[in-house]
Amino acid sequence: MARISEILFVDRHAPDLETILGNLRPQVRAVVLDDHRPASRQIAETLEGWRDLDAVHVIAHGSPGRVHFTSGAWSIDTLGDAADDLAAIGRALSADGDLRLWSCETGKGRAG
Repeated sequence: MARISEILFVDRHAPDLETILGNLRPQVRAVVLDDHRPASRQIAETLEGWRDLDAVHVIAHGSPGRVHFTSGAWSIDTLGDAADDLAAIGRALSADGDLRLWSCETGKGRAG
């Protein structure tokens, strides 16, 4: 059995969810985010106790400057409120681990 070295968080309403979940590498653990609690809170709770991950992936819809979850969005306006939860990502990653956001349009334009 492969060692879990990456965790994927995916919004429940991301396109092709079943295809994504059915094609993961063995070292990737997937977590489907629910619709009722903030994504950052769910991510922090899941990552509690994890260390030295190579990557944390997040798949959700996007628009310029925003990552959209069914339960709310991450943007410059909301990240401060989620700072403690988001710090859990940094604690879970290895020194050269990556946070990989997979959301169309998030980096586009002035807001991105």
